[in-house]
Amino acid sequence: MIESLRHRDFRLLWVATFISNAGSWMQKITTAWLIYEMTHSKAWLGTDAFASGITTVLLLPVGGVIADRVDRRRLLVITNILCAILAFGLAVLAVAHLVHVWHIIAFSALSGAVQAAMIPASNSLLPALVGKGDVRNAIALNSLQFNVSRAVGPILGGIALVHFGAASSFGLNGLSFLVMCGAFLFIRTVPPVPPTKLGWA
Repeated sequence: MIESLRHRDFRLLWVATFISNAGSWMQKITTAWLIYEMTHSKAWLGTDAFASGITTVLLLPVGGVIADRVDRRRLLVITNILCAILAFGLAVLAVAHLVHVWHIIAFSALSGAVQAAMIPASNSLLPALVGKGDVRNAIALNSLQFNVSRAVGPILGGIALVHFGAASSFGLNGLSFLVMCGAFLFIRTVPPVPPTKLGWA
């Protein structure tokens, strides 16, 4: 059931992705709490979720085109750095007590746009990391880590929120994206851009 984990590069990606997903769920639970504390409005909670989701859905086809035509390692490092900057930005606003609802929604929309480029590039790595024979197992393990992080992240987010404040969740999420950057820098097997796709031909 864990055949894919025998591949070094997949292990790196799997662990880093789990950490990053847990960090993202920490931030989600914290932003939801902040929005409700500031507005006591379910509508604003829905607006924040919509802002994140709609930008990802609308830009995902564009992200797929970009991921197919540029160096994927560089793209993944850049997109994770951008997500880290957004998380650290929210942390700074929270520490300074300057965060407002529109900040959170704007940051969620921007993060969703970056994710639209990150997701296709990350998913396209699996066959290169594990080989065709282990792709199904790799996909299953990715689903497992996502669901486990979905349970662990909110718990950690709640603990961080209660004991250290909202800024800690945002800061830890930013660090989790930097962990992803490190994983992509150490992964050896990254599929090259096909010659026919170079130059956006």
